[in-house]
Amino acid sequence: MSDPTPLFRLEPAAVGRNHECRAFSRSAGTTAALIYGLCISVALAIVLACTQEVAHKSTVPGRTTLISGDLKLYPDSRRRLSKLHVAVGEEVVAGQPLAQLEDLRSRDQRASTALQLNSLLEEKSRLEHALKTNKQQKRQESRYQRTTKALQTQAADLQGKELRAAEALLRLSEEQLARGRDLLSGGYISKSAFADLDTRASEQRRDVATLQKSAVQTQRQALLRDQEFERRQYAQHENQRRQLAELAQLKREIRRIEHTRAQVLLAPNAGRITGILGVIGKTFTPEQPVISMVSTGADFRAELWAPSNAAGALELGQPVNLLLDAFPHQRHGMVQGTIAHINSSPLTLRELGAPWETNRIVYGVTVSMNNMDNTHPLYHRIKPGMQLTADIKLDDSTLFERLFDPLLSAIKRVGAVQQTQQTQQAL
Repeated sequence: MSDPTPLFRLEPAAVGRNHECRAFSRSAGTTAALIYGLCISVALAIVLACTQEVAHKSTVPGRTTLISGDLKLYPDSRRRLSKLHVAVGEEVVAGQPLAQLEDLRSRDQRASTALQLNSLLEEKSRLEHALKTNKQQKRQESRYQRTTKALQTQAADLQGKELRAAEALLRLSEEQLARGRDLLSGGYISKSAFADLDTRASEQRRDVATLQKSAVQTQRQALLRDQEFERRQYAQHENQRRQLAELAQLKREIRRIEHTRAQVLLAPNAGRITGILGVIGKTFTPEQPVISMVSTGADFRAELWAPSNAAGALELGQPVNLLLDAFPHQRHGMVQGTIAHINSSPLTLRELGAPWETNRIVYGVTVSMNNMDNTHPLYHRIKPGMQLTADIKLDDSTLFERLFDPLLSAIKRVGAVQQTQQTQQAL
């Protein structure tokens, strides 16, 4: 007997009941706002793509160099570094001792040099003492000569006065004698009185002659004394000149011997020590520098190694941002530069002296550092040979041009071909 209860039951669906999710239920105004917003966003994106410029940059490696002021100090012979008076980064002035290098000869040779040096120093001391004595004698004789000339002048003045007085008396005696002769012829005086007048006149003539002879003798003695003084002065001058020449020769010989014993490196200019190329005890040859320094006021520049894909867009005077590897730009900023020279022919990195031993072909680019002077905070810290990276802007183009550059290039080529064909048809 079968069960009348069916296995499935069909029921009519509920009429008018809406089972749609409320999240998707929007009014007509909301839908329109969404559509308008989407259109505006697309329009803004298109405008931005057509107007916003996107810079095409290239990153080029390089290093810092010096235009001028890079100095290296060398020993004069094979020597050993014995003392250092400065450290890297220290500021020095011209003539300041930087280091001392000792002689590498044998002990017997150094002892012989020491004996020779002591002998030369004794001879130098003797010559200096003789030179000092000669100068003192010269000054004493000069004072004696001035005193003698003053006395001679006084004596000559007295003799001149006596001579003038005697000549006046002689003229008076001559007048009296002439008057007495007239009186004698007239019989007014006796012959004995006239003889007295004649005797007095003769004595006056003898006195005048004697005084004239004494004046001439005094002048001759003064002339001879002056000549003798000049002769002694000349001899002392020649002796002093000879002593000075011998002393200068001794000083040169002493300096030469001292240099053979020890050489002191002095700073040729004011500047900053950039490197000490050895430790105490190291032996240097004349071809090996001991200390390197940079003179005050030196000009820095950057040498870049640009690959071919970047060198084609470079131009003289183009601005460049330099990022020094030793000084992160996030903290120290960038150094501004300008391209000053571009090599016309490519060279390998090895030929350009790059620190990488490869045969990659690059173009050498020289960049002058515009703001690298004494006031720049990195000027006293930067050193030649520091590695850097140059950020060079190659060109500016919009995002639209960048995206559709192949299509725009094809359109330009087609237009150029059509213009060429029209030109040929016109001809």
